[in-house]
Amino acid sequence: MVRKLEFVPSIDGAAFLRKRQDLGLSREELAHKLCITAKHILQIEEGGDSVFYSQLLKVQTARKLAALIDLSNEEAFVEVVDFSVKSAPIQKAKPLEQKPILSSGFIQNTMLGLSSSIILITLLIAILYWYTREPLKTLYQETYLTPVQNIPEVPPEKESTVVQVPEEPPLPDPCFMPAELLVKTPAFSAPNASFKGNVLALASKTLQSVCVVDAKGIQQLIEVKPGQNNIVYGSSPFTLIAQDLSLISAYFQGWRVLPIQVGQRVIILKEVPLSPKPLSTVSPNPNPESNDQRVIENNSKPLTGNDGSLPKRDSE
Repeated sequence: MVRKLEFVPSIDGAAFLRKRQDLGLSREELAHKLCITAKHILQIEEGGDSVFYSQLLKVQTARKLAALIDLSNEEAFVEVVDFSVKSAPIQKAKPLEQKPILSSGFIQNTMLGLSSSIILITLLIAILYWYTREPLKTLYQETYLTPVQNIPEVPPEKESTVVQVPEEPPLPDPCFMPAELLVKTPAFSAPNASFKGNVLALASKTLQSVCVVDAKGIQQLIEVKPGQNNIVYGSSPFTLIAQDLSLISAYFQGWRVLPIQVGQRVIILKEVPLSPKPLSTVSPNPNPESNDQRVIENNSKPLTGNDGSLPKRDSE
């Protein structure tokens, strides 16, 4: 029987570096296609694991990168030595040797010797009893049972009436998706831009998890809650990734992102120049109940300046 010890394969970073240089691609381009940062690519090529949660996650990311740049597993990973532990061969037990049956004469001699020993022991006991005049108390000993103390009864524990509510499973992380889904990614551009392309608004009727990646490779994992508007800042173009984008209302440069097919998981939002006459009635605040692609501003404080820009954040 052979037992094999499984090891996490070692990544050949030099092979990844040579293949990327042969293809003429930068780390930022590969990171954008895999929805990761350029630092992930750097640590795969040159070592380190500070940006990875575990070594296994680093190996999985390296496999996705190898599949994207057409690098085989034999080139991407160092061969692992097979340490096999072989158990010792099982030896068969030897059959028991049957002893020959003794003759009747030997049995008779044995019985005679045993009878003589019993007679001698009996004589010794009688002599001792004659001199001591006391019974041989050492031959037996009376035992008395001790009364068992009353053990207090322990009342049974009452069953807890608290109902345990099952925990909801966490939403899947959309930032880790197969590389083949990023090869042919649909894009959206506003037909008549009224806002700059450095801001993105998200809304949903149900709890959804969205991964937003800007042009610098910065990832933002956002949980869009029902009835709550989420404003995301960054550098365009943006890449939206989710399990189903049709369940999310996204607004970019004053327009709702359409069309989105049912089950679509990724889309790229490309910025276009502002219109000569920006529409002052267009607001980036999403309204999931509206069927119009544009979002009409309410009677509250205006959100645009004279140049059609969005209000700056407090930190800016």
